[in-house]
Amino acid sequence: MATKLENLEVSMISLVKSGANKKSIIYKSAKDVELNLSKDIKILKSDEEGVVYGIVYSPNEIDSQGDFADANTIKTAAYKFMKSGFAKNVDLEHSFNNVDAYVCQSWLIKSGDPMFPNEKEGSWAVAIKLESDELKDAVKKGEISGISMAGVANKIQAQDTNKSENSLTNLIKGIESIFKQKREEKVEQDVLKAIQSGLDSYKQSIDELSSRIESLEKRVEFSEEALSKSAQKIDIKTDESEGVL
Repeated sequence: MATKLENLEVSMISLVKSGANKKSIIYKSAKDVELNLSKDIKILKSDEEGVVYGIVYSPNEIDSQGDFADANTIKTAAYKFMKSGFAKNVDLEHSFNNVDAYVCQSWLIKSGDPMFPNEKEGSWAVAIKLESDELKDAVKKGEISGISMAGVANKIQAQDTNKSENSLTNLIKGIESIFKQKREEKVEQDVLKAIQSGLDSYKQSIDELSSRIESLEKRVEFSEEALSKSAQKIDIKTDESEGVL
């Protein structure tokens, strides 16, 4: 289960041999228990002036230990790092002994960032100016290829942070279900009304047809009766004529 980092406070950025050394990010909890979160932070760019560039942390990216931080937490940590005057807090391999380097730039990635065009928006990027030739040579030789950070953070289960969001989602789904049911009931009622209307119209047509048939039957009976009387008169006249010499 993923855990979310909150109240993140970074006090040191470390130059490390490799961003994949499984000690890339070190936090200490409120109880001062060290937590190795095993997140890679590789130096992504460097220049001839001895400036190296890297991403300290990206929002909502679950690391190999199942931890992540949202964009607002990362932004707060980045701002506080600079506000606290920690720009010179750069060490080697988490020795907590400052080396001849400092954070010369710190910013949050936006879309189309010229330095990191493919990085996620809200990522915390830094540029570290290396002042000594030893550090510059170490970067060129690959002895320094990553950065890491140290500080404190609270870890909470992700489902706790999403509890209110899940509750709201469930409420919305419940309301949608009610409206859907009402819509279905209305459609059902409309269909029944249409069927009833059709049946009433059909019944009216049947009644009209029955009335016409009944009228026709009466006319047929009247015609048959008239024909019968006419036939009787013809027979009488025939008999009378037959009796004349």
